[in-house]
Order: sequence, then C-alpha cells, then structure tokens
Amino acid sequence: MIVSHSNRFIFFKPMKVAGTSIESALWQSCNSQTDIYTGALLKSEILSSKYDLSPVNNWSENKVLNREDAILYLRKNSQYDLIKKIKEDISIHKIRLADPIVYEHTSPKMLAESNIIDISNYKTISIIRNPFDMIVSYYWWAFNVGDTYYDSFNERYKKNKRNISSLSPKKDDTVIEIREKIKKFYNMPANFSQSYRRKNKNQTVIEWIAEWQNEFFLYNMDLWIKFEDLHSSYADTCEKLSIEKFNIPKFKTGLRKNKIKPIHYYDSEFYENVICLFRETLDKFNYNY
Repeated sequence: MIVSHSNRFIFFKPMKVAGTSIESALWQSCNSQTDIYTGALLKSEILSSKYDLSPVNNWSENKVLNREDAILYLRKNSQYDLIKKIKEDISIHKIRLADPIVYEHTSPKMLAESNIIDISNYKTISIIRNPFDMIVSYYWWAFNVGDTYYDSFNERYKKNKRNISSLSPKKDDTVIEIREKIKKFYNMPANFSQSYRRKNKNQTVIEWIAEWQNEFFLYNMDLWIKFEDLHSSYADTCEKLSIEKFNIPKFKTGLRKNKIKPIHYYDSEFYENVICLFRETLDKFNYNY
C-alpha cells in the first residue's frame, strides 16, 4: 500500500494481483521523506539487490510499555518471537513499541474505519484481476510462502502447512486431483491470525478471501489497473497521475508448477460458489463466467 501525500494518491493493494510489482513501480515516483510505503515482509523481496521494499514512514508515534504490558500487547499481535526474547532477558523492564499506520492489504473500508486518513482528499488506485485466476494464484502461494522477518509467523506457517500437506498442489496433479484439493482447501475454516484484520471464525477460506478482496474490487476507485492488461493500464494510470512511468519489476513468479488452466481447477459446485461470492465483481468488470 502507498499513501502518497506528494502526488495525492492512495494505492490500495489487493492480494495476488501483481500488487507488489505495481506498488514498487509507483513508489519510485513518490517522496521518501513524506509518503507512506508499507513495503514487504518476505525476506526474499526485502533483500532484493535491485529493489528496496523496506517499509518507509509507516510507523505511528512510539509508545513505551512496561515488561508485563508489552508481553500482553505482543501476544495479542501474535509476536511470539519477540515475547521469547523479552522473557530470555530479565534486564528488560521497558519496551518501546510502534504500530504501523497502515498495512500491506488495508482495504478502503478498513482505512475509512480507522479514521487515520481522509480518502476523499486523494485519488484512489487499485488493481483488478479475474477472481477465478486470483483464487488459483492464492492457492499456490499459500503453500509456497517464503520466510518473513517474523519468526513466529514462519513457525506457525510451517506447522499449518504440515497439517494440510495433503492439499498442497503438485506439478503432476491431474485435473481431478487438483479440483479435489483446491475445493477442500477453500472450504476449510478461515483460522488465520491476521492481527490487523478482524476474523470471523464461521467463515471458510473462500468466504474470507472473497469478503476482503471485494472490499477493494467493489469500491469506486478513481483509477483501475487491470491485471490482464497490466503494462498498458499501468502506463495510462501514470499518465493520469502526471507521474513518471517506471518499469514494472517481477516478484513471486514461477510458483505455479502445474500447467493446468485456471478454469479447470473448478468442479461445478466450487465454480458456482465462486460466482455467488464474486458475482458483483465479475459483472462490474465484465469478466465472463
């Protein structure tokens, strides 16, 4: 996500839409002294030799907590790696903490509810991608997340991945096998530990991702970049913002090893479920279904 005070735009970043690539390109036209950039959490992206994806200006005012309150705060935000370090060092009595101002996938609805920034003062930008393709992309990504800078996340991810390893997509899966796996994965309870997104324990994974993504897709953005026409629509967006058009880098490519076309991942039941959850988005952007 980007909040560019200098260019008066906000870039909202949905999941699995080439968001990190577009975000990186747009950020090169921003002011690193004033603008907000959420950056990336994956080590493979932050340590890229060509692009700096470290967060910029995205910390609210620091606060100092005593040892006990800090541990409670960190536990609430699932930062168990930091809790471990505090408990191992008995000399630590006070901890200085800072919350992010916005998050990587903060939606317009989430930003409006936070009352941090008045969206009406900025042009809004986002990316749209055919939901059927996005769902397949997220499925492959969910089993191939690299290490982040949060040890606690890495540990939970690896544990969860082991627990559902039978649903992991494989290069040699048949159409029948991949259909069964992806439907089971998306029909699982959405027991995620996203500290900045309220979770509904009654939701399935497909319901969780549909609700969140539709908060982007159904918002009345000023400018849309279309995944299926990425370079052209990105260039058009830069022109309308009167900013320089930088090259679009590539991140997280090559995760999908199977050559099966996205539409063949769906049996009739799962297909109808996705249509039901994304019908407004599919109609709004004239995607065939």
